[in-house]
Amino acid sequence: MYTLLGWINPVVHLAGLVVAVWAYSVSRKRGYILIALYFLLAVISLTVIPAINGARRRHWQAEHSVQTQADEAYFREMRLLDQKYPHIHAPMVANIPIPLGAAILVVGLWVLASEMRKKADKPNADTTPHRLS
Repeated sequence: MYTLLGWINPVVHLAGLVVAVWAYSVSRKRGYILIALYFLLAVISLTVIPAINGARRRHWQAEHSVQTQADEAYFREMRLLDQKYPHIHAPMVANIPIPLGAAILVVGLWVLASEMRKKADKPNADTTPHRLS
């Protein structure tokens, strides 16, 4: 369940990227490119960067196996001590990340772009240029 909750943030930012690209295609305003860039960087930092860091960590651990073996011995001794002297564990606190700010930004961007699309589809007398004679 927690792994599913961990994907909420990237999915919301991916939706923001899609909406920003759609908004740019509707209105051709350059500001939407910056918003799309923000969402693209967020998606990359939430998905690609952790995978790269994990690969680098695994590569580093393979090179430093002596330290890894010492760490395993340490943790083995700690588990034995926990079994020998049991203690009461404090309740675990779990934070559920909900990207509320990004979700509000996505909805606002979508509303703004849809209103611009409606205005573009409906010609308005006030937006036509007037000639002075």
